[in-house]
Amino acid sequence: MFSFLDIINHYLGYVTIETNTKSRIYVILGVLGDLYLLYVAYRFAANGFIIRGILVFLVVLILAYFLYLNIMYYFTKKKAKFDVTPVINKVLHIQPKSEEKPISGEQRRYRNIPANGLFDERKTMPAKLESTLSERHNIHELAETMINKKVANYDYNGLGERALLSEIKTSPKHRVYAMGDGALIPYFDLREENGKYEVYAGMNQVNCEPVGHIVQAGFEDIQNLDKNKVKLYLAEAFLVGGKYETAGRAGLIDGADDYAVQIKIAYRKK
Repeated sequence: MFSFLDIINHYLGYVTIETNTKSRIYVILGVLGDLYLLYVAYRFAANGFIIRGILVFLVVLILAYFLYLNIMYYFTKKKAKFDVTPVINKVLHIQPKSEEKPISGEQRRYRNIPANGLFDERKTMPAKLESTLSERHNIHELAETMINKKVANYDYNGLGERALLSEIKTSPKHRVYAMGDGALIPYFDLREENGKYEVYAGMNQVNCEPVGHIVQAGFEDIQNLDKNKVKLYLAEAFLVGGKYETAGRAGLIDGADDYAVQIKIAYRKK
């Protein structure tokens, strides 16, 4: 029975399922497992192992109580009676996770539009940044803020171990980042300072700091750009790097890269 439940649990890792739906599936699996333990307790008692049967039955009751709490939480909108989880959280110093409100259709529509608007893809190109030590520190501070405020997704998109291993095999770098392909920075700006194209980024216009200067646009060195003929604009700025998972002999291996800012620039001939 437990082997069967374990197989189902592993197969759930292959697919990306919404968190609430996956939790309901686990609750149902838990009910099946608890019923099996009840049968084990009965068999122990029927064969004369009364004490073992009683001990297993006590475990069944404890698990049944927590299953009841989960059923009330995931399958109903009612509050469970005799809920001891606040006491457990207090004793174990666990900070309860606040419930996130679903994103409305209007919010989702504009969620991934860059702060600087939309540009013609045919007139944009990737650009390379070079950052000083203080600018790399600014990037790290921005990353921590974006993650803490949940502006950046940092949970491997909810993928299980099997799904991560499958994605790692097809990844060019053979690794999967907790932030995925990157998180759109809320505010960014391009400024000409001391003969350089400086990139500023932050949570908003008030709290933005320099994160690097452009050294390459497309395949060309930025020094070769004729500023009298071409005007540059910052089209996109994404936060990349951070924690990642890669495959090892016995499963997943944790790793981490420095955070970085990945940009795209747009251009217009004067």
